[in-house]
Amino acid sequence: MAIERMKRGTAINPCQELATLMIRHTNGRGNSIHATAIDQLELMRESTALTTLRAVYEPTLCIILQGRKETLLGKEIYHYGAAQYIVVTVA
Repeated sequence: MAIERMKRGTAINPCQELATLMIRHTNGRGNSIHATAIDQLELMRESTALTTLRAVYEPTLCIILQGRKETLLGKEIYHYGAAQYIVVTVA
């Protein structure tokens, strides 16, 4: 698992543009994972997460457009937010 930090000034505007596109494709469909016309590309929208969501991820690229996320791997906690991403791979 790798977490990278981008320079905020160079990443925020593209993230805002992506967030606008995501809203266009998920608005009115509620919080959830939404399929797209592209095979294996899904959009996940969560307005609030009041409880811990538990999941085992398959190989994934997750780009955070807004808000923040916390991931627990074993006993390590990873925090990331807008303009950051996480890559989950399988050996």
